[in-house]
Amino acid sequence: MKRYGFIVCLLTLFMIFNISTVSANTVDRGQLLYENHCGGCHDSKAHLRGERLVENLVDLSKQVIRWQYAQKLDWQYDEVIQVMRYLNKEFYQFSLPSQ
Repeated sequence: MKRYGFIVCLLTLFMIFNISTVSANTVDRGQLLYENHCGGCHDSKAHLRGERLVENLVDLSKQVIRWQYAQKLDWQYDEVIQVMRYLNKEFYQFSLPSQ
């Protein structure tokens, strides 16, 4: 379990400092990954409900990592980041750090 927390921290830091360099291809890849692997259970209402689990970028990273492990997707870190970018752009619009 300690390893899981360490991985979440690393991915979150990576995502926060690199998220502002999103290209159209990256967002498209994140959208495809999400729709193919997550969209069957999650419609847009899951991200827009009042009592949502995601309140910031760290929460978003935790949820993406949690569910990719639960679904045994074995995503690489860049795929996790791409899905996080897509979800943030599409649903959450959390402020991104400026570089």
